[in-house]
Amino acid sequence: MISLQLNVEGHRPRKRRISIVGLVDIVFILLIFFALESNFLQLRELAFEPVEAATNTSPPNTHTPISIELMANGVIWIGTERLSFAEFSAFLLQRSYGPDERFLLLAESQVLLQNLVQIIDQLSANGLENVQIQELKP
Repeated sequence: MISLQLNVEGHRPRKRRISIVGLVDIVFILLIFFALESNFLQLRELAFEPVEAATNTSPPNTHTPISIELMANGVIWIGTERLSFAEFSAFLLQRSYGPDERFLLLAESQVLLQNLVQIIDQLSANGLENVQIQELKP
């Protein structure tokens, strides 16, 4: 029979070391979690001043603004003329409005914001910057 003897006097307990491999894994998992939950897009917003609070340094324009009515179904009314978005740009070029011309953009409350912005972009592309926006009341 073989007997095993333990050398208790010469045995030193080994120091336990904390393994950082598991900690590194946890840090990377947290990094991925916060990166996925974060929103890195820069928010863009348009600053609108109410008509009453707007300060106008130019002399007041005495003639009435040109009314543009934008409907929820995508139809644009300018006076008695019914236009689509494609026809609106050609209409502006045909009329050749001056840069001091005033426009009143009346939009129904259900109009998509993208459609409203598209109209403002077309006006701006033609050098027409004096635009007021109001909700079209039924």
